[in-house]
Amino acid sequence: MMSPSFNSVIKLGDRDMMSFNSVRAWMSALRGKDWTRVTYLRNLRDFCRWCGKTPDELIEERREGLRRDRFWRREEDLLNQFYMEMRERYSAGTCLSKFTAVASFFKYNGLRLEIPRFPKVESWEERGVKRLTKEEIRKMMGYADRMRDKLVLIIGAESGLRVKGLNALTLGCFVDVAYIRDKEGYIRSIDLTESIVPSRIELPKRFYFGRKSEGITFVCEDALELLKEYVERRYGWGEKLTEKSPVFPAYRATIRFLDGKKERKRVYLKSRYWPPGSIIDRVVDTSGRKYVYRKAVVEEISVEPISITNLERTVRKLAKRAGITYDPEKERPPSVHSLRKYLRSTLDAAGVNAVLVNTIIGHSSMIEEHYSGKKHLDIEELRHAYESAMHRIAISEKVTTRSLKARLNHEEERREALERAFLELGSRVEKLEEAIVRLLGIMVLWGGPRVETLARELGLEKEFKEMRKRKGY
Repeated sequence: MMSPSFNSVIKLGDRDMMSFNSVRAWMSALRGKDWTRVTYLRNLRDFCRWCGKTPDELIEERREGLRRDRFWRREEDLLNQFYMEMRERYSAGTCLSKFTAVASFFKYNGLRLEIPRFPKVESWEERGVKRLTKEEIRKMMGYADRMRDKLVLIIGAESGLRVKGLNALTLGCFVDVAYIRDKEGYIRSIDLTESIVPSRIELPKRFYFGRKSEGITFVCEDALELLKEYVERRYGWGEKLTEKSPVFPAYRATIRFLDGKKERKRVYLKSRYWPPGSIIDRVVDTSGRKYVYRKAVVEEISVEPISITNLERTVRKLAKRAGITYDPEKERPPSVHSLRKYLRSTLDAAGVNAVLVNTIIGHSSMIEEHYSGKKHLDIEELRHAYESAMHRIAISEKVTTRSLKARLNHEEERREALERAFLELGSRVEKLEEAIVRLLGIMVLWGGPRVETLARELGLEKEFKEMRKRKGY
């Protein structure tokens, strides 16, 4: 179902797409998240622009055509022609998304298109997003001028959350973090000494069901340190923080200009909280070489999560600033999913068990079974697996006592494993030598002096002579 606060802000000419009756009927019946609806609306808008008709005109034309002729297929022909032209400009996956959106629009308006077979994206046509390296992520953080943007990069890379998970992340999702509160009970800081590292992230239960579920994941100490600094800064601005406060906030305010007509306006403030009554300078014109500012007072302000679109835009913007390159023939530009790929490849390179890696990333059916009560996952085992690779995962170059301890523990476990393997190998060699000596003893009956020569060449002459004396050969 469509959320009550859904607002497309996608226009076809001068009209909002949601102002068309056919589009409202489609959005009301369409299942999925709001960001899926936004993608579908954009795709339908592209189709309407291409054919030069509004959504309502498309529905009315098809209804009239089917009334005159039950074999009416004009819209099917238009959609196929649109798809073929788009294939010359976009990837196969993008074109399939546009095709599916238009077909869905007609379907939910009760005028299903007769499509024998939907287009298919072949495996050789698929282009995955670029996988970012630790050095590239650090470079992108260097170009971030907002602490929120840095936090998006570091939490996205160390947790591997999908973009919808980052969008829903609140302070209460960090279940192993010890918060420091003021007298009124609002969060003002983080006690790192009492927090568990790596720190687990637990989203609302609904995120662990379905085809693209989130994983049982964690973040390193450097992410907690940056989060602590950001929480303290937001508290200093006057924001009242609770467990429900979004980690990546967007501030929407009603402002009243103090000069001219003193009109009111609903605006987004750039990553900064201003308490009601604050006087701010608001940019109202950037068309010339100089910015034009107007004095305004903040009358109301609300805090909401940053949109999925802006999360993706943040990563793309920082990648462009940092000059991160990619091969357009083989991959797509860096996105939030690139941060997810970083965690997966880093866990694999650290030698973490593949089953545990899939559970951390969210590619395991055991996650849904765990949250539905059918099975139980050992969270501490997952934490231990993540901790063993934490020195590789952490984005910051800063070396902390905990990260050194985790690395030493990992090296100690590796040394013990090598010692066990060495002892086992030595035992196998001893057993093999004994078997060879016994075999030589049996061969004495057949080979005589030649067996002694063979024992000498194998370095087992002493053992062979002792065996002959013992057996009486």
